[in-house]
Amino acid sequence: MTDPAPAEEPRPELTVLGIKRTPCGEAEDITVSLEDRTRPGLQVRFDYAFIARQLNGPVGIHVEGTAGPEGVPPRLGVAILRDLPIARWERVARLAAAVGPLEGLAYSRNVKADAERLVRSLHPGVDPNSGKAGARRWRRLTKLAEVSLDYYRAQMSGVHRYAEAVAEGRDVAPATVRSWIFQAQREGITTGIVWAFLSAPERETSDA
Repeated sequence: MTDPAPAEEPRPELTVLGIKRTPCGEAEDITVSLEDRTRPGLQVRFDYAFIARQLNGPVGIHVEGTAGPEGVPPRLGVAILRDLPIARWERVARLAAAVGPLEGLAYSRNVKADAERLVRSLHPGVDPNSGKAGARRWRRLTKLAEVSLDYYRAQMSGVHRYAEAVAEGRDVAPATVRSWIFQAQREGITTGIVWAFLSAPERETSDA
């Protein structure tokens, strides 16, 4: 019995249109603009402040109607604004503000340590010291978590061909990356889980 074919590369519902950084004394004002493809004609902007190496905010949220196919922006009534997924948009905007434009896959976080912490959270019963089977499953899960972290970071950094970007960094074919993402999702390492993990405040990790 063969495994099902890997899922197609998921299209991000949210597109980061731009990240504007403005020096403000020893601090920095950051504005992230997003577009949600499931809600054509809407753009949302989040304002943050980066002070003492900490991201603060959002200190402002702006929802704007843009001209649609007919050249007329949508009317933003109270009912429409009330039902918008502001919390989901803000998680993505916060990640974009914290990470900023990336060069290749050189991230500020320790991907290996992040992957191990993510696996411990999702699969607390997997013990790499429990024997050969436990060690083998641990290695598989942490590899899938590392690839997922790289993949979604590349996705949110504005790289359009993120599977190719991750594949180049790991010296494999893009189809292999897509297969790993499919396997990761079957193990519970889903888009929502990874985005929630990435948008959480960064914890200090020990190299010990």
